[in-house]
Formats: sequence, structure tokens, C-alpha cells
Amino acid sequence: IAKTGISNTIAEQMIKVANDTRDDENKEITFQFTLRRLIAWASYYSKVGPEVSSELAVLNFCNEVDRYFIKSLLRTHMNIEIE
Repeated sequence: IAKTGISNTIAEQMIKVANDTRDDENKEITFQFTLRRLIAWASYYSKVGPEVSSELAVLNFCNEVDRYFIKSLLRTHMNIEIE
């Protein structure tokens, strides 16, 4: 958190999104958040904001099905709307 400049609340929300992709109920999702991906997302977040950072660090690495699912998680946990 100190290196990325994000708040504890944002960090917790990002972790919730990541954990939901790893949940056993989501076996159809192929994208997995790594620690490196989370750190990249947090770093971008403090520089370019929520929507752009989510695109750059997360969604650009997803297939179309995973992208749709992760967008729904971003809306649910972080109130981020991405087209």
C-alpha cells in the first residue's frame, strides 16, 4: 500500500475482486490474479484512476468471457463502470 499510494479500502476491494476470481464456484474463468497483477493494478490505480488502471492491468489480459465476469466484479465491489 505504501509503495502504490492507494488506501486500505481500495486495496481490500481489489483483493475481494481477485479472491472472487479464484472462488471454487467460478471454475469457468481462466484468468487468475497473481500478486504481480494486483501490484500492477494498484500502481496504475494511483496514477491513472480506477477505470484506466482496471483496463491496463487487468482487463487487457482477459479473454472475452473472463472480461465480462471481471467487469461485473468491478461494478459490484468497486463501483467501477467500464464499457
